[in-house]
Amino acid sequence: MRDSYDIRGVHGTNVNIGPGQQYVAGRDQHIGSSHELLTEIQSLRRALDDLRLTGAERREADRALDEVAQELQSPQPDRSRIATQTNRLTTLLQRAGALATAGAALLTPLGALTAWLGF
Repeated sequence: MRDSYDIRGVHGTNVNIGPGQQYVAGRDQHIGSSHELLTEIQSLRRALDDLRLTGAERREADRALDEVAQELQSPQPDRSRIATQTNRLTTLLQRAGALATAGAALLTPLGALTAWLGF
C-alpha cells in the first residue's frame, strides 16, 4: 500500500520535500543545454521572419533575443535576466497579435526556453 499525504491542502501520492528549489520535468521532456538553446534562439529568429511585425517591433524582438543569446553564452547564464528578456519578447509578440496565430515554428523554441527557465 502506498502512503498518501496531505500537506497544507496539497494532495498526492508522490511528494518531493526538501530544501532549495526543485525542478520537475515531465516524463518525456528534455531541458536542453545553453548550446541547444542557442539553436532555439536561431529558430525563433527564423520564425520572426514569417510574422507581420513592424520594423520597430522586429528590432525590439531582435534586441531581446540578442540579450538572451549573449547571456546563454556566459559561463553561468543568469536565468532571471533571460526570463526578463523572454517576457519582453512574448509581451511584444502578444501586443502584435503574433502569439494568437503563431505556429509550432514560434511556439516550440519558446517552449524549450521557458522549460529551461523552469516555467
